[in-house]
Amino acid sequence: MNQIRNALIELAVTLEECCPGEWDEYMKRISNGSDEKIIHFLKSNELWGGAGSIADQAGVSTGLGREKRRRIEESLVKLGDAQISKGITNPRTQMWVSAFKKWKESNI
Repeated sequence: MNQIRNALIELAVTLEECCPGEWDEYMKRISNGSDEKIIHFLKSNELWGGAGSIADQAGVSTGLGREKRRRIEESLVKLGDAQISKGITNPRTQMWVSAFKKWKESNI
């Protein structure tokens, strides 16, 4: 669980640096929560769902440039990979992780 918690903290820091006030404080509260609360969040549509999820929207509303959005995607990939390795996923986790990796490889 430490690897996942560390990846959540990294995501919170990245969000704070890239789009302050959007998700950063919320993510810090989640990453400091109990293992049960973290697991619930990791499986949620709030994180890995479709439109409006963190994976879909973090940084978009603030008009971030591609470089900052890429940093958020890289943090999400680290978190998603950690989740996948532990079997703690949402049905869309793998899809998002694969998409972010493909976008990076294709420089999209």
